[in-house]
Amino acid sequence: MHKLAVICTEALGSGFKLAGTEVRIVHDVETASRQLRQLLADANYGLVLLEQDLVDGLDERMLRAVDASDVPLVVPFPSLKPEAWEQDEREYIQAMVRRAIGFQIRI
Repeated sequence: MHKLAVICTEALGSGFKLAGTEVRIVHDVETASRQLRQLLADANYGLVLLEQDLVDGLDERMLRAVDASDVPLVVPFPSLKPEAWEQDEREYIQAMVRRAIGFQIRI
């Protein structure tokens, strides 16, 4: 059975730890990128949750590695900032699709 890991800042880590999830606390994008690279190379992980602010800071090479990965599947989740929750759902989906297929579509 595959494992679940969460890469996030300290503000969000406590809740995931209370739920019994493996949490990797990071303080910057560089550390998050290193942790993510390790998890992408580990066949024991099936799902990696990654805080959106950290995803936003990843370089293009790492984003391509995330997009190309089937296992583990990397899923971003909103950061703890209220403005992170204000993004229109359509904009969010359009951005994900554009990153995955390389061009903009209308939804």
